[in-house]
Amino acid sequence: MIPETHYARHDGLHIAYQVFGEGPPDILFLDQWFGHLEAQWDVAPLAELRERLASFGRLIMYDKRGSGLSDPLAPNQLPTVEEWMDDIPIVLDAVGAEKAVVVANIGGGIMAMTYAAAHPERVASLVLVDCFARFSATDDYAFGAPIEDIPRTLESIDTLMGRGLMLTLFAPSEATDDRLVRAWARYERQAASPGMTAATVHLIYESDVREVLPAIRVPTLVIHRAEATGFRVEHGRYLAAHIRAPSTSSCRASTTSSGPATRTPSSMRSSSSSRARDRHRRHAGHWLPCCSRTSSTRPVSRQSVATSPGGDCWRSTMRSPIAKSSGRVGEW
Repeated sequence: MIPETHYARHDGLHIAYQVFGEGPPDILFLDQWFGHLEAQWDVAPLAELRERLASFGRLIMYDKRGSGLSDPLAPNQLPTVEEWMDDIPIVLDAVGAEKAVVVANIGGGIMAMTYAAAHPERVASLVLVDCFARFSATDDYAFGAPIEDIPRTLESIDTLMGRGLMLTLFAPSEATDDRLVRAWARYERQAASPGMTAATVHLIYESDVREVLPAIRVPTLVIHRAEATGFRVEHGRYLAAHIRAPSTSSCRASTTSSGPATRTPSSMRSSSSSRARDRHRRHAGHWLPCCSRTSSTRPVSRQSVATSPGGDCWRSTMRSPIAKSSGRVGEW
C-alpha cells in the first residue's frame, strides 16, 4: 500500500511528504536531487529500498521544492543548498519528529552533511551512501569529475532526461531490462523536467561542502561502492577522513554477497516489519536503488571498518544513535 501524501508549508510553498513504517527510530531519507513520492513506488528497486529502510523504523520522505509533488519552480528560481536544507525541519516538525537518523544517497549527501553540521540537535546519526563533498575536480580534489565534462553532461540531460538517463548512468547493468527502463523513464518525467534537472546538476557541479565536514559532530557512517565509476570510492574515503564524528562503538569487518535485487510486486508492499526484516536478511548485500549486484565488503585502510547493510552492525546503527567510528569507511 502506497503511503498517503501530505503537505507542509514553508515560505509560501507546499512541500510534499510521506511517512512509512513505525518507529522509533525516525529515519529521514534524502535521496539524490529529484524524486516523486508516488511514482517511486512503481519502480521496483526504489520501492524495495524504501520497504527495507522502513523495516528499521519510521521512514520520512519528501519531494524537494521544485520536484515531484512539491510546488514547481522555474529553473532560474533554483534554491541554494541552504534554502533546500531549510525545508528539512519543516517536514520533521510536520510529522512530530524531534530528531532523526538522516540517510542520504548520492547528491542528497550535500544537503545532509550541511544540515548535520548546522543542526546536530536534530540529527541522531548520519548515513552517507555513495556521497561526495564536491563532485567536480579541482587542484586539491583530483578524483572529481572533470570540469570540461559539464557541457556534455548538461546536453545529455536536455536530450535524454525522461528516457531512463539516470538508470543508464548509475546502473548500466540494469539498463538492459526494458520493463525497468520504461518504469524509470516515467519516474524521471514525473520527478523533474529536463530544465530543472539540468539546473540542479549544474548546482551540484558548483557545490563544495568540504569546509563543513570538520563541523559534523553527529555519529556518521560512510558507505561507498568500491567499483563505483560515476562516484569513485575516493569520494567516500575523503568523507571518512575529514568527518571527525564521535563514536562509542565499532563493528567487525564482514563479507556479504548476493545476487540480483529482489523485485517486490506492488501488491506485496507492506509495512510489516517482520517480513521486511526477513527479506533484508536474505539479500543483505543490497542497499542502493538500482544497484543490481554488490561485491564483498572490505576494509580500505588499517583503521577501516567494513560493514554491510543488513548485518548486525547495520541494524544496531539504525536502532541506536551510533553510526560511525571516526576515520572509518565501509566499502563494498
